Amino acid sequence: MLLIKARVKGYTRTDPRTGRKIQVGDYENKRSRQGEEPQSEKGAAGSDRKAWAAWLKKPENQKARQKVEALRREAATAGKGSDERTQKVKEFHAALKDLHSRFQKQDASGSGSKPKAADKDKGGSGKKGKGQAKTQLEGRGIPARLVDKVRRSEPGKGGEVTLTKAEVSILLKRGVIGLISAGKNPNDEQDSKLSDKEIDARTDKLKGDLVGMGLKFQPGLGKYGEEEDTFMIFTPDIRKEELVSLGEKYHQDSVIFSDGNKNQMIFTTGKNKGKHHPGNGFEKISAKAEDFFTEIDTARGKMRFSLNFNFGELAKAIAALAKVHLLSCWRTLGGRS
Repeated sequence: MLLIKARVKGYTRTDPRTGRKIQVGDYENKRSRQGEEPQSEKGAAGSDRKAWAAWLKKPENQKARQKVEALRREAATAGKGSDERTQKVKEFHAALKDLHSRFQKQDASGSGSKPKAADKDKGGSGKKGKGQAKTQLEGRGIPARLVDKVRRSEPGKGGEVTLTKAEVSILLKRGVIGLISAGKNPNDEQDSKLSDKEIDARTDKLKGDLVGMGLKFQPGLGKYGEEEDTFMIFTPDIRKEELVSLGEKYHQDSVIFSDGNKNQMIFTTGKNKGKHHPGNGFEKISAKAEDFFTEIDTARGKMRFSLNFNFGELAKAIAALAKVHLLSCWRTLGGRS
């Protein structure tokens, strides 16, 4: 991280060795005239170092910061006492001064101020740019950096995002995630006859839809009897209705939606369409497991997990509905309850 001391104000005095007038406080420029290596900066200019450091971290300032850092490295590696070093040091300080001037102007206008405490408390970054609305993750104690990683992008700008195992676990416990595939639906006679090539093409189309919706996701593998490609969606403001709509479009038996560790396996086609299995929590699965898991790549290797579902609840509900239906039919025929 580049932290910079930029002392640009002060008074002038005469250097007894060179006879030149120099600005007191502008020690970096004095060193540059002598062709010396610029100092490694430890603090920030102005009265608020934290605001300066936070401003440098903003995405819109990264290119300028990297340019200044590159010039500093070039100056440091140039030949000592050479004209090249003198020139590089001057370029470094010119870029540094320009960067700091931008900070002062934005800080004075209020746009470079520090994140609000309220935003930090809510788990947000406090640095929402254009189109970055508050998400469902804020207020759940999720790190701001993780919230920004999975935030929905503009339409057409979604894409894959690789998280650490710890980050995936955080989102499974406190976040909003979706699981969907475009594989064969074993309960659909026509769908089950599709070739692998047709399924691969359908999977590519699903991925294109996710990108088009601005969603952040990670491709993975689902193994629940049959093995199939799947997508784990991390974007917190995906609506359940959006996920169900995708499940219907790609003829899926069901999709999975989880919000704050509360799971739903929602049926999107077939006789159970509209119903769901509820569940709570998840379990990390051993790499030796052969079935009933989802596997995704993380920044530190593969991660296998399984969401928990209470499959008995749906069976009870269907049985109760069937009983009511039969009783109604019996009464219609003149029978006694």
